[in-house]
Amino acid sequence: MIKESNVKSLFSSKDLKGKDYKEVVNLLKQNGFTSVEALPMNDIILGILSKENAVEEVLINGDKIEKDTWYLSGSDVTVRYHSKKK
Repeated sequence: MIKESNVKSLFSSKDLKGKDYKEVVNLLKQNGFTSVEALPMNDIILGILSKENAVEEVLINGDKIEKDTWYLSGSDVTVRYHSKKK
């Protein structure tokens, strides 16, 4: 059994919005989160309004991540990012 520890978030969802999702996933893992998933939104048609691979929001257990808040390291972290429509 793996023991979960507490992790203090160094970022809010707003801080991470617009950054490249791969960078954000790495930052979150370096911050101590162990269950990080990148979820494409498949919402870009022409690429005028949104930049491909740009983060829209970061959720922890379904809620937006808050800066300086403590979470369990194994919490479900979802990074939602803009991607081309399939």
